[in-house]
Amino acid sequence: MQKQEENIQSKTLRILQDILGPEINLANWLSDSLDLKNATVYRIKSGESQLSLAQSVRIIQQEPRLLEELLEEDYNENTAFIRFKPYHDEESFQAFLLQIEKIFSSALTKGEAQLSYIARDLPLFFFLARPKILEYKFAFWCGTLRDKGISTLSSLTHNIAQRIYELYLSIDSIEIWHPLAYYNQILQINIALQEGSINQEEYRLLVEEYKILLDKFSAHLLQNEKKPGVKLNIFNNTLPAMDNCGILKQGGNELVMSALPFANFFSTRHPIIVSEYRRTFSLQQHRSLPISRAGRKQRQQWLNDLQNPAWLLDAIKQHEALWISPDAETSAA
Repeated sequence: MQKQEENIQSKTLRILQDILGPEINLANWLSDSLDLKNATVYRIKSGESQLSLAQSVRIIQQEPRLLEELLEEDYNENTAFIRFKPYHDEESFQAFLLQIEKIFSSALTKGEAQLSYIARDLPLFFFLARPKILEYKFAFWCGTLRDKGISTLSSLTHNIAQRIYELYLSIDSIEIWHPLAYYNQILQINIALQEGSINQEEYRLLVEEYKILLDKFSAHLLQNEKKPGVKLNIFNNTLPAMDNCGILKQGGNELVMSALPFANFFSTRHPIIVSEYRRTFSLQQHRSLPISRAGRKQRQQWLNDLQNPAWLLDAIKQHEALWISPDAETSAA
């Protein structure tokens, strides 16, 4: 029994140090958090002394991520611990963004970081890259666009968002894109203009901002790099079996981030969930067209189709030609 308790304590301290990062001295952190003398802390670290229940609770209160990590290490195949941070205003949205920043910063720190991403819609990171788009999308995600219009966000929010976008650009990624991922956003702002949620000038600015985003993505795709030495591998899939989601490799571990309504997501390291997402992603990749491996002319054509999917527009026209309005039907009778 004593041996098991020592192993649990050793594991707890190891995970705690991993969460705090190498720049934080664990002994000093424990001394400050638990108000203990250095000699007592070193006995706890060596296993000579055991943490009390009250001390363990105090550590978890100081660093809540510790409980999540412990539960994930000793997982049950039928029970998963997920992280979810909803937002309804700018303050909670900042907390949501900071959670993403921590996840990606940690992955880069651990090394061998890689993102596998299903882009049924534009990847979330793209919306963080341009302030005007972020303000529009924030109002859309919060459900206030139609009643209150585009929300103005603080410089702090934009700074966090930009940092996340830069982290995304610093991680190798394999991305499976739906051919309407970009065009869906253009349709969305067209509808917003028609219903009066945005005005003509806001619409014009958003179209320009989306074009800037696409131009930057185009440059990355044509170079097959997001930054020098950071790989970008794009696939095209017209029938994705998954909503937007990502599998982030962090050293020897993997974390799933799966889409929830209105650009929120849950994340988990539960090994069975990660394995199922990885298996499904691999199947999707196998059934996808490798755009990054195509010639430059073919890649450029795919980019052109993202902006103007003629096959979709033709299908819409054919559908409209077959549609008989109730008025026309009455006249014919």
